[in-house]
Amino acid sequence: MNPDLAEPISWPDIDPPPGHPVVLVTVKEAGRMLGVGRTTAYELIANGELEVVHIGRCARVPVSSILDLVEALRSRNAR
Repeated sequence: MNPDLAEPISWPDIDPPPGHPVVLVTVKEAGRMLGVGRTTAYELIANGELEVVHIGRCARVPVSSILDLVEALRSRNAR
């Protein structure tokens, strides 16, 4: 079993400044939030289903993109 998937899905372990929500997460954190592995998260990015932002060499996923993906999947499954 993939150890990343065995952990409970939660927001990243960071404390943003009060009044400022978490905006970007790592690809691994995005995968954990979606309940999938890092490789699947990168596949979602490659397929254009999940947005990625590059800051230097670091790839980050906007939390809004994760929420949009979940909503799109819910809409597809409701049909």
